[in-house]
Amino acid sequence: MLGCAGRRFFLQARNCSLEFSILLSKHTKRQFLNLIKRLLTIHSTRPAKAGRLIPTLYVMKCHRELVVSSKQLEAGGIAREIEQFAVDAEAWLFPSEKSAEYQEICSEPSCCIVFLRGAESFAAVHFTKKRDNALYVANIIPLQKSALSLEEYNEVVANSAKLIRENVRKKGMHLSVTLSKQDVTLADVIPGRLCKRRFEVFLSMHPRSYHPLDIRRLDEFTCSLSSLKRKPFDLDAFEHLLVEELRWSDKEANWCRMRVEIGLDVLAANKGY
Repeated sequence: MLGCAGRRFFLQARNCSLEFSILLSKHTKRQFLNLIKRLLTIHSTRPAKAGRLIPTLYVMKCHRELVVSSKQLEAGGIAREIEQFAVDAEAWLFPSEKSAEYQEICSEPSCCIVFLRGAESFAAVHFTKKRDNALYVANIIPLQKSALSLEEYNEVVANSAKLIRENVRKKGMHLSVTLSKQDVTLADVIPGRLCKRRFEVFLSMHPRSYHPLDIRRLDEFTCSLSSLKRKPFDLDAFEHLLVEELRWSDKEANWCRMRVEIGLDVLAANKGY
């Protein structure tokens, strides 16, 4: 809502309010109010993507993660099935000696299979134990060059997931394949509804003001992160996306990241106190 009383102007929205004084003639006052209304109308009619934490202008490319789990098999059984999938597939090889050697090095249920590009061995995919009933891709070693590009790495991971899924469907096996996204936004990095809501509240006010109340809202977001029993919060991606997606300065993004990181460390220490 926009209005004025004498020299005082006020603007109220769902999450904030603004009041200010300015000396204008009646004619200029009408022009000023009309201008603000036009700006608000333009802003309010911009399309917003449903379910987005914020309007997304940037996505970050990242290395994909692959986890294979089962409600019936233990990690060792899953490893042996993946080895057999590679034996049966045309675009894969199973180097039995290397796989056994890798498992011995890890001292955990593990396996190694080789992805072919054409007739040539392109990359060795190493799976190892994530938990009692799950394996994950721990490493991918290039066999034709010194290093894989991000796109090549993700191609190999995606083909690994495809290999396992095709065999699971064909053989009616009870294996679950979880493949993470390649394109990541802040909404992907921030887990859970509560965490997203806390961060939205933080963003809706004055997140870069360093005001005690805004810092408190950021700390409440940190507390919500600490309450989740999931994999560690990706602070590097969080800081990077604050700059690229929200257009924060490097200094502002680093301060926010450090505040969250220190908060998470303190809360973790307190849990074990």
